[in-house]
Amino acid sequence: MLLLTLIAAFLPATFAVKCYTCSWSPKDAPNRTVMCNDEFFEGNAIAISECDNGCQTYVHMDRNGVIEQLRRSCLQPEDEMTGNCVSEENKAFSAKRCTCNYNLCNAGAVMYTAASLPLLFLLTVLTNILHRV
Repeated sequence: MLLLTLIAAFLPATFAVKCYTCSWSPKDAPNRTVMCNDEFFEGNAIAISECDNGCQTYVHMDRNGVIEQLRRSCLQPEDEMTGNCVSEENKAFSAKRCTCNYNLCNAGAVMYTAASLPLLFLLTVLTNILHRV
């Protein structure tokens, strides 16, 4: 059973993954969208979608670095799956897009890269073994 789980962890992401789907803007702060913001993120209150291409978190900031919009969603087919965060900057704005391809990986401020997934899995298995001893 452990072997099958290890093999599955290393398979390419060809199956749909579950991603948080929400957006937040400071202009929307008084309503329930604040739960999408990193500071108040509540995964159990956020919509979850099945996504074929992976997940993303996109943050759009004005030229002073103030967040104008934060969006968690499915990665679109035209966007590249990098497994990490990529920043874009020009005179008018800056943006950061973090992509990942495992269930609910677009939660919170810190997104794990695809390369850290096997390590996270191994730590989980070891913790479970130690708790049984």
